[in-house]
Amino acid sequence: MTSVIQEDFALCICTFRRTEFLKRLLQDMLHQTMLPGVLIIVDGDPSSDSVSSLLKEIQFPERMKKWWLPSNHANLPYQRYLGWLALQNERLSYFIYLDDDLRIKRPETLSRIIEPLTREDGNVVGVTTELVHGLPADDQANALTMTSVQPGGDSLFVKWFGAARNIQPGGLSPSGHRRMPISNSAGISEVNWLTGGVMAYAFKAMFRHCFSEDLFAVYEVKSGKGEDTLLSRRVGASGKMYYLFGDHFEHPGGVLPVAYSTHPFQYGFALAYSRRMLNDDYRPYRSPLFSDRVALVKSYFGTAVLNWWRALKRPGLRQFQLAAGYSLGALKGLAQRPSARTLTPHIDWQADAAAALSKRVAV
Repeated sequence: MTSVIQEDFALCICTFRRTEFLKRLLQDMLHQTMLPGVLIIVDGDPSSDSVSSLLKEIQFPERMKKWWLPSNHANLPYQRYLGWLALQNERLSYFIYLDDDLRIKRPETLSRIIEPLTREDGNVVGVTTELVHGLPADDQANALTMTSVQPGGDSLFVKWFGAARNIQPGGLSPSGHRRMPISNSAGISEVNWLTGGVMAYAFKAMFRHCFSEDLFAVYEVKSGKGEDTLLSRRVGASGKMYYLFGDHFEHPGGVLPVAYSTHPFQYGFALAYSRRMLNDDYRPYRSPLFSDRVALVKSYFGTAVLNWWRALKRPGLRQFQLAAGYSLGALKGLAQRPSARTLTPHIDWQADAAAALSKRVAV
């Protein structure tokens, strides 16, 4: 199979202690019909040397530019920022973020994701696609199940407190709850958010203000969730975003996230506290409305009550830890806006970014 290098296309992979997964993803990438002109790997654990060594082992096409960028913070939204910032002198049209633990099975997947961005009509600035998940690891599955407002036995809670029940398919609630789009004959649907595992952007639509130091801070103190929603909402403020059906990436089962904690208490706290940040940014670059705040309070109350109800109905340490974590995160979200000034006053994010860029290495 012959691959074509698209010189105005950059691929960024932010990684942290997943060298074997990264190796498989890079090998899959090399079998794509379209390859990026620029590949940048932002390494959240540069002291191990495992990623830099891996990049030297793999045989990449000579025309492809390869960069290893050692990050001074193991912090996903900050690493995404570094990847974008490092490429400001490149002449790019398309920019894709991929999670480091994905698999690409179809050779046309990357070209298919970029295709909507190439259309001159429609002002498309972002594209995502399906992630086919294996069975999630136990800790993550338990946390996700316990925090979700689901139909059936909890139908009354859904009726009164379900955050996304009145949101159109592909939409987003003021409290940051997504609603999945509905598949159609066209194989593409407009959405108001992108999935963090796969985010393709028009490079011209990405600016410094699309990245939030407040978001960096929330993740630095291990209280962050939903960074992909905030970034995609800000980029999407300048155009349309789409969800592709049919061309998917595979996400292996049994792999715990590293961007956030899956311990029930910490997960619950981060999930709740991050809702405040997503609510603040629900209308990018504008202040939230009173109705947006009401929606957040309602979501907090409903989810907290549901978590405690489930903990009392089926007592167990995990259930109580998650209910307590979520409740405390909600209280903090109501009392204090997440900000870099209060959470990481000791960190100068721009100075740290400049220091990281100075250590970028061409492979």
